Amino acid sequence: MRFSRLKASCLLVIVGLFGGTGCSSTYASSERQVLPSFQSRDFAKKRLFIAPYPVQALDPERAVPLEKDEMRALGRAYKDRDPNRAALKAFYSTGAEGAKSSIGDLGLDLAVVDLANARWRDYFQDPEQFLNVTVDGKTRYQVPDQKLLRDLGVEADFSVVLGALAYSTTTTITNNGAVRHRSDSADFEGRFLVWDYRTSQVLAEGKVECSVGTHRRATPDILLDLGRLTLEEILAKRPFRG
Repeated sequence: MRFSRLKASCLLVIVGLFGGTGCSSTYASSERQVLPSFQSRDFAKKRLFIAPYPVQALDPERAVPLEKDEMRALGRAYKDRDPNRAALKAFYSTGAEGAKSSIGDLGLDLAVVDLANARWRDYFQDPEQFLNVTVDGKTRYQVPDQKLLRDLGVEADFSVVLGALAYSTTTTITNNGAVRHRSDSADFEGRFLVWDYRTSQVLAEGKVECSVGTHRRATPDILLDLGRLTLEEILAKRPFRG
């Protein structure tokens, strides 16, 4: 299939916004290949499913950068014995809520649909109910079959599927004369695919990166901020917007 190339980025500076996270800045950027024939108006009155994030897509060398006690707390909060899966549930839930709240601001006539955390086990139970899709031969996306979604009570015309999830932290030291300045951030990068159930084809595939400033280390609140930024960035550009 033929794609057109689209690159875009944005930088926002926000002070004291995220209710106790203490972050000083956020950043999100993405690049994507988009099916040229698709028009954003084709999303009108349609339903977009945000697919849950599989643990297998998480880079083991770049896992969620939280302390063990914080990971255990997420496990208790999301009733999941696997701390990585619990962290992904938190990342997913905030992202889906961010997507729902942002579609109005973006001018999208589109309904965002997600899956309750309690249904994740049913969702991932049968690998045969997923399409194994790749665009570049490297990143593989587990696209849920429409029958699986209907069995779970979900109706969708399109889905956003994430793959190759990776987290990291960055420390930057700068010197201005005798003054030494340190800045820290928690970072996320992943690849995403937009699937059209009506035509059984890929609409877009690309890479998304997000970063949130921290005070020395990442926290669960900052993980949630990254989840929100990720989906807002995906929805902010083509194919969702012209």
